Amino acid sequence: MQAGVSVSKAIPTPGFLKKAVDVLAVRARLHGVLSGHDEDRGVRVSNTGGQWLYVIPSISLTTRHGTSYFVQLQVPLHQRVSGGQLVSNYAFTTGVSFDLTRPKRVSETAAVNPGTVAVPVSQAPVISRGEEVDLKAHVVAGNVTVFEFYADWCHVCRSIEPALGSLIADTGVALRRINIGNGRTEVTRQYGVTATPTFHVYTAAGGLSSILTTGDVKLVQEAIEKAGGR
Repeated sequence: MQAGVSVSKAIPTPGFLKKAVDVLAVRARLHGVLSGHDEDRGVRVSNTGGQWLYVIPSISLTTRHGTSYFVQLQVPLHQRVSGGQLVSNYAFTTGVSFDLTRPKRVSETAAVNPGTVAVPVSQAPVISRGEEVDLKAHVVAGNVTVFEFYADWCHVCRSIEPALGSLIADTGVALRRINIGNGRTEVTRQYGVTATPTFHVYTAAGGLSSILTTGDVKLVQEAIEKAGGR
């Protein structure tokens, strides 16, 4: 029998990795194993079975192409084996996995003029990739600013991109995006985001006008109009 419990936390991605890494996370797992004696033709084998308890810290990173890398260290807290068995005290594991179903992405980090000219959704500035951020510091002076909290794994976020892009172009408002990573990041806790896409709409004067979670671009348009956008 085996059982375990784990906790994980996304951590801010260092600046030099942000262009390549989507999610950086640390994890700790407490893992226990309880094994009885094996039997051979109805006879119990004495040198089998035991009790093991490990703590397993690990770190993983997922690239923007969907490739994940991890390293982990298995540290024994308790071991009790029956008879003479060859048991390792520590174990180090590393690995890589590929998400072959992940759709090809359009670059989110294309350089844009931080002025008031609207740009395609996929090229709008991404001001956070999970770390805390001050939205007010990114409000475009003199223009309504829409902040979109989104995720790469969010189907709705991808499906509304064409309509949202048309809305941004038609209204001339500024769009800034926040990538929430795996959904359990510092920025989601900071702003209480529990679903995507979520929009924060600020007025041209820099005041928060609306917060809405929706896949209906018409509701986003209404929020822009409420904030004073055309």
